[in-house]
Amino acid sequence: MESDIDQAENRVQSMNLNPDNIDGRSSGRHLEDLKPGIQETSLYPIECDVVDQGVPQNRRLSTMLAKLPLKLYAQLCRMLNIKRDLRFDDFRMLAEKVGFDRDFIRSVEQMTNPTDVILQNWSSSSEATVGKLIELLKGDDLERMDVAAILEEWANESPE
Repeated sequence: MESDIDQAENRVQSMNLNPDNIDGRSSGRHLEDLKPGIQETSLYPIECDVVDQGVPQNRRLSTMLAKLPLKLYAQLCRMLNIKRDLRFDDFRMLAEKVGFDRDFIRSVEQMTNPTDVILQNWSSSSEATVGKLIELLKGDDLERMDVAAILEEWANESPE
């Protein structure tokens, strides 16, 4: 899996062009020298903090929940479906945080996969993104760093 920089370099090399020699003069600089500069100025740097004060730092954070890979989605559901009665930091608190009332939460609680029902219902909202879910999971009421870490790991992976 090549990075965007490597792909661009390969395209330039296949065209036998010098990216620094636009006007025919030799500058002595090569594409290899420019790599750090390209990465530093990128809107989506490769290594970045996933959520900084709620501001998304990469493209995957703006991914709608309905577009999450099924395997990841199922893992989130499994983790949040487990009732944790001491703190209620499970699907019930998540449902409350995304705006559902107690009657809805009680009815969802009877279902086999309550987290799936909650996330599917919330997915119709434009704010139902990976970044927002991470923010909620890290919030004071939920504090589910274990689930947030899985989402952050996926968000930081380079797309296939």
